[in-house]
Amino acid sequence: MKRDRRGRSALGVAASAGLALALAGCLSMGERYAMMTTPSAEAWTAWSAHDAASTRSVDHGAWDALLKGYLRVEPSGQVLFRYDAVAADDREALDAYIRRLTFTPVDRLNRAEQKAYWVNLHNALLLRLVLTRGPVDSVRDIDLGGVGVPGLSPRPGPWSRKLVEVQGRPVSLDDIRHRILRPLWRDPRVHFMLWNAARGGPAPRPRALRAEDLDLQLDAAASAYVNGPNGIADTADGGLSVSRLFLWYRDDFGGDDGAVLTFLKRYATADVATRLARADGIDAYHYDWSLDGAP
Repeated sequence: MKRDRRGRSALGVAASAGLALALAGCLSMGERYAMMTTPSAEAWTAWSAHDAASTRSVDHGAWDALLKGYLRVEPSGQVLFRYDAVAADDREALDAYIRRLTFTPVDRLNRAEQKAYWVNLHNALLLRLVLTRGPVDSVRDIDLGGVGVPGLSPRPGPWSRKLVEVQGRPVSLDDIRHRILRPLWRDPRVHFMLWNAARGGPAPRPRALRAEDLDLQLDAAASAYVNGPNGIADTADGGLSVSRLFLWYRDDFGGDDGAVLTFLKRYATADVATRLARADGIDAYHYDWSLDGAP
């Protein structure tokens, strides 16, 4: 197979040139399947109701305490969670926090409070799943059933199962990400605040998302992921590999490789910006689904 000046295969060059995903086998079968099974962003319009004049706030102090007590930062910069160390009273505090959130009149909040509410609820629900269904090697090993993608096997993991009721409506993790946050706010930065409990994903942030400094926290989360150990990497032949997060949600980041690279450069520190400047395009994707638990 013909190779370019950096020794990449013709398929790699085609991918970096941003050709249509359905053409020329630019992506592996697994990558194409992952894109096909990623739910589209279709708004659950009932949750668009809000009170723009509201000064009501939601107390996320219990979530702050859990994060402070059990996050651990490795020398590599990897942020891990000490699932096995969570005490019984803190598990009860998590249950109480989730219960309070489900009783919150979400439609009476302003938009910023709602955005923070849904992000924090998603992350708290995910933690409770890992604590109650573990030990597991990966969050995808938690099989709760749920609705699969028509014509395809269900995605592994607990994403589509309804977990709680909010204002009388059963809600799943997929609902929060794909039917509420993505379509109603159209802010790609939320992906870096939504925890996947995976070593390759965005790490849990050190404090709950809050309305009063929403943009600062979202920018900080995006910067941490882009410049951290999981955002970008070099391939064996010197090309650019980026997190599959940017493949699964490429439409949210602009729809093509060029737009993804532009987003990455917006948040890149000097060292990462230098690596991105050398890239002709995106040559590969990576993601580690192993549980982000600290020993």
